[in-house]
Amino acid sequence: VRHSRHSQSGPSPSGACAVCGKTPADGAQLRRCAGCGRTTGVMYCGDACCRHHWVRMAHRQQCEAVQLARVVEGLMVAAEMGD
Repeated sequence: VRHSRHSQSGPSPSGACAVCGKTPADGAQLRRCAGCGRTTGVMYCGDACCRHHWVRMAHRQQCEAVQLARVVEGLMVAAEMGD
């Protein structure tokens, strides 16, 4: 795994891998983070970059926070519909 060209754990710029920066133009087949990719736009070119981001770049905290926020939002919507 190459070191990131991107220092943050935010959305992948221009559809690039969040860790190594590879893009489809580089031949990368990008996939979203399974936990938060729809919300944050975080994408990876492969399993190695995904693991590196989760463990070494602390994406876990951001990802879990986004997932929790989605659950809370869903509960709030359900509560409003129940009123």
